[in-house]
Formats: sequence, C-alpha cells, structure tokens
Amino acid sequence: MKKILILISSFLICQSSKAQLTLEHSYATNHTMTVINLEGDGQKYIGSDSATWNIQLYNTDHSLWKTIPIDTTGMNSIIYLGAASKHFFNSDDLIEIVIAYNSHYTGAATFHGIKILNESGTTLQDFPTGVGGYPVNVAGSWKFIVNFSTYVVPLLNYSTVYSAPGTYAGLKVNDHLAGGSSELYPNPIESAATLRYNLPGDIHSAQLAVYNSAGVLVRQSSITDKFSDITIARDDLPAGIYVYSIIGPSGTLSTSKFEIR
Repeated sequence: MKKILILISSFLICQSSKAQLTLEHSYATNHTMTVINLEGDGQKYIGSDSATWNIQLYNTDHSLWKTIPIDTTGMNSIIYLGAASKHFFNSDDLIEIVIAYNSHYTGAATFHGIKILNESGTTLQDFPTGVGGYPVNVAGSWKFIVNFSTYVVPLLNYSTVYSAPGTYAGLKVNDHLAGGSSELYPNPIESAATLRYNLPGDIHSAQLAVYNSAGVLVRQSSITDKFSDITIARDDLPAGIYVYSIIGPSGTLSTSKFEIR
C-alpha cells in the first residue's frame, strides 16, 4: 500500500511540475510572431505571411486587423521586422515599419539591407548593407541608429545616427531596453558569427541564450560589460532558424533571429 501511495505521489509531482500553458492560437508566419504597441491603436500581434511575405497585424483576440504589402524587389528573404510606429519617422498617421532583409548571396558573402516601409507598402528609405536599425532615446531626444556591414573583404562596419521628428512609444520586435543593443554578423552563419552587444549602463552582466525554431535552449553563456562582443560558433548545430536573447536581471534586453546554413 505504501509503495502505491509513493507512486501516486510521484506521478502527481511530475504532473504538477509541467508548465500550465494553454494554446490560444497558431500563426503561419515566416517571421517570429511578437507584439507591438501602436499610438492610438494599442497592442497588436505582428508577423509576415509565410506565402506572400506581407506584414500582418492582428488584434489581441487574434483577429486580422491590417495587412501591409511588401515590395520584394531586390529581396531574397526577410530577416526580421524592426520598429513600428505612426509618428516616429514622420508626422502622418500611416504606420511605418523597419524591416531587415537579405538582398542576394554570393559564394563568399550574404548582402543585407534595412528598409523603412509605410502601411501602403511604399519604401520611405532604404539602407543598402544595413544590418540593424532601431530607435533610442539620447538625453531626451529620439534618434534612429543604423548599423552597416559590407560582409566582403575588407570588412567595412560602421553606424549612422539620425535625428527623428517624433517619439517612439512602441515595443520593437528586435527589442532593446534603454541603452542596450546587439547585432549579429554574418547572418546567415556558416561556421561562426560575432555578436556585438552593449549592455545598459546599470547592468554589468547578462546571459546569452540561443534557441532553435522549436524554442528549445541549445546554447547558454554569460556576458559582461567588460567586453563588447562574443563569438557564436556553429559547432554541431544543424542548419535552420535560431533566436538569440540577451537576458538581464529583470528580463530580456535584446533578441533577434538568425539563420545557420
């Protein structure tokens, strides 16, 4: 009798230790679904359609709210969806979204770019060889930082800072807390990549976590503010889509998607 009670108790402990998650909805996207906050319209789920690449925004009840067409000319694939806002880039009421894309491949390199699109599908600005773009508040003024890399020999990496006419109220898909940022290159990865990061001033250490497309943690390491980059080696990781997150004491500081070939 005692053995039976022990077995029942062990079974109940195992059952209660599982995550109590309930599936709400599934999206067919070719980009990780996340949440943005739009001025006057509140929170929306955002992703890109797996067949058309068009950006789709959904209400919090998962009903389709808006589809934004994408002109795929010169684009091989979308890497990530970046900042989204109505009034950060200009004063009209149209939604503007930052996208990072692969333009083409050669035997030695992958070429990237950053575009700012509005909800009509119009390209407002294109940054060829851009690998990342995000809003940041500097001494009370909003800026838009774009990081570039040519990915050819000799490597040419540089950044530009633009003054923005508006303020940024939304949550970026490539999320950065104030003062923190990160960029991974090259992307896609064949053997190894360098992750450049900048921790916010009040955070001195964090965890770098790498997840596969199923959300399983496959790598984890510690990083500190004494350094500004870390190497992510492919080693035995199979080809596919991965996500890295830099996690601080109070939550995620930065996260983005990358590919291993």
